[in-house]
Amino acid sequence: MGSQGNNPQKVLALGEKEWLDCVHWSPDSRRLAYLRGRQRSSGGDSGGAAIETCDLTGAPDGDCFGSRGIAGRLLLALGAADRYSRQESPGSSDDNLWQIGIDGQVGTPTGKPKRLTQWAGSFLGNLCASADGKRLTLEKTT
Repeated sequence: MGSQGNNPQKVLALGEKEWLDCVHWSPDSRRLAYLRGRQRSSGGDSGGAAIETCDLTGAPDGDCFGSRGIAGRLLLALGAADRYSRQESPGSSDDNLWQIGIDGQVGTPTGKPKRLTQWAGSFLGNLCASADGKRLTLEKTT
């Protein structure tokens, strides 16, 4: 929408059993990154969530981090367009901070994920990056 709230336009549509969380703008404001999840189904679909990106027409890049099926919490900070936290295994309390290079033009990874922390027994939340992407804040609970 415009700066005055005028001319709203849909960017992304979800399926009936899908949800979005942790929506963030890219540093150049040309892309969105978000956590897209699916509820478990009675037909055996395990649900799960994935970090995805899309341009402002809503054209998604799909599961660009190869993260579909990663259990638990996925949060991202897009000030630098590349850091996120994730639960290491289902049911664990071992969240760690990860980093991956992102091509800002198309929203796809330029490398493999790299774990930045080794924090056993921690829950990470409220990730935020400074506008220049050089500083990251987070809430670490043990």
